[in-house]
Amino acid sequence: MLTAGALLLTACEKKEAVTGISVSPVSGSLTEAGKTLTLTATLAPAGTKADVSWTSSNTAVATVSGNGLTATVTAVATGEAKITAKADIFTAEAVIKVNLAGGGGEGDGTGTKDAPYSVAQVMAKSSKDKNKIDEAAVWAKGFVVGRYNSTSKAVETTDTEGHNIMLAAVAGETDKTKMICIQLPVGDIRKALSIKDNADILGKEVKVHGDITTYNTFPAIKNTDGYWLIAENKGVNPPEPGNFDVPVMTIAELRALYTGSEVNLDGKKKIVGIVSSSLKGGNSTSKKNWVITSEDNMSGIAIRFSDKDNSYELGDKVEVLLDGKLQAYKEALQFEVASVKTAKVGTGSITPRKATAAEINADISKYECCVVTVEGNITGPEGAGTYGNKTKHQTNTLTDGGATLDLFVSKYASFVGQPLPTAKVSVTGIAQQYDKKKQLIIRSLDDVK
Repeated sequence: MLTAGALLLTACEKKEAVTGISVSPVSGSLTEAGKTLTLTATLAPAGTKADVSWTSSNTAVATVSGNGLTATVTAVATGEAKITAKADIFTAEAVIKVNLAGGGGEGDGTGTKDAPYSVAQVMAKSSKDKNKIDEAAVWAKGFVVGRYNSTSKAVETTDTEGHNIMLAAVAGETDKTKMICIQLPVGDIRKALSIKDNADILGKEVKVHGDITTYNTFPAIKNTDGYWLIAENKGVNPPEPGNFDVPVMTIAELRALYTGSEVNLDGKKKIVGIVSSSLKGGNSTSKKNWVITSEDNMSGIAIRFSDKDNSYELGDKVEVLLDGKLQAYKEALQFEVASVKTAKVGTGSITPRKATAAEINADISKYECCVVTVEGNITGPEGAGTYGNKTKHQTNTLTDGGATLDLFVSKYASFVGQPLPTAKVSVTGIAQQYDKKKQLIIRSLDDVK
């Protein structure tokens, strides 16, 4: 039996329950191996006593040793570690970044998932040319600070479209000159990263995988095909590249497989050729489309990416794994394939073939997707004195004797505003057909002499 005095003592020694824990500071950085910083935990309610344990999410980057409400963090190697303080069922975190000289950390990434480029590096690598891919298939990271509204030209923290997000080196950044724009393609990536679908994405640090270019006038990552939520340690990795260790089929042999209906190929063979279209010239209705031509310029085929914009430029030597669909679109034969099923293996050049408009009209199969030179006079549609305009596509006419060819110019072409020549010229381009009409697609004004 307890005495009254014993009962009073027991009541006084009873501990008050912990209802929460916080850590200060919530972030920190170290730049030398062996350097330390101190973290302090605060329990709620004030004055509560409890055992506090400290752990590091990545001891290869930073270790932690705790002594009650304080802990010492020690830098080990470049990277990032989350230091967690736990009391009862409650936890709090501090993010510690270690950036040793030359270690590939913040501001010195290599573009890999483990060492992604920083916002500053993406800015430095972007050439400000929206028609150019400055570096393909890289990882970059930053904090989500909003989305760009192309109509109001403002960075906003609300979203009704989900087309993009803006990243900065620090959360809450409002200076547009310190941001990069991330294109969000339709699908799982947009659902995971857009402010429209995830209001709580603001302020989170993310990694994204794609191509460095210019988008919405900002240094940017486009063709985004992977992401990673850093705090949650989850996301989607980009598709694995294809296996190119397979036999080569000629482009002519590939074309011969088409006999009037779609052909599905399983990736057991590949084709090799030179890119004959010009990404920089922009004379196409879609950035997903490009053309590959055999090195002897006797056969070629249009390629369409199923998952992203084209990043190959005129003269790139490319392997295309035949894992996709061979089909006709408006009479033109094309092969649709995922971007990871293609790879640049070098560079090369193509010597144009000379032909007349009559010869091309008589048998387009001998010239389709090959580089051809035709002499003649160029005229525009009624009232047109330039190759095209920026509001709509334009079809000019190349007249060679009594025969004609269409000279299609996309509204996206870099040379749309340039004047048409008034004298007879030599025109080089890619021979194609569209709805039974024969065309010559010039890549730039270097094709007209």
